[in-house]
Amino acid sequence: MPLTNSSISDTLGKISLAQNLFYLKDESRATQIVKNTSAYLAQEFDYILSLEPTQQRAFINDIRRGLYVLQSLDQVADINNQQALSKTLKEQLKVYETRFTNSLG
Repeated sequence: MPLTNSSISDTLGKISLAQNLFYLKDESRATQIVKNTSAYLAQEFDYILSLEPTQQRAFINDIRRGLYVLQSLDQVADINNQQALSKTLKEQLKVYETRFTNSLG
């Protein structure tokens, strides 16, 4: 599985990759996958948010998918006792949920 993300859809596979790496006790690589994925999503979300709300609506499926990935990565981090990582993901999720709600209603 490629470690880079080319689209928000690519990030879906990172959920199971992180789960498997945590299961194999490779916490360092799992954490790096989660951080890289959340950073990629932040970059994509910031781009979408830079657009007019009418243009943002064209990305609604990507927005939903990306928020789902952040929530799932948070659950993976939480289950694997990665409290600091989980806290960061929760905060990121809250920020983007709020920003998209304010922008799209």
